[in-house]
Amino acid sequence: MITFSAHAQLKPEAMTLPVIFTGISSAEERAIIQSHVINELSVNYDLKSEKEVEQAREVAVDKISSEVIPKIFFGSGSIFLSLHSLM
Repeated sequence: MITFSAHAQLKPEAMTLPVIFTGISSAEERAIIQSHVINELSVNYDLKSEKEVEQAREVAVDKISSEVIPKIFFGSGSIFLSLHSLM
């Protein structure tokens, strides 16, 4: 009988920032080093592209914006409408 055990490894999500290599003038060498850095980081992290991060940011802002809660305050005989936002 053959048994398999599946262990899902959840990696923390991360976004890489542009890396500037000083002292390396060759674009080809910079690209090789950049690729190596990305490969090494991806061993321990679920790397997200800048586009994916921007899309997630937009979704979060939209969600927060949709959670605007109107509140009515009474004071000095006048009614004031205030919008409470998490932003």
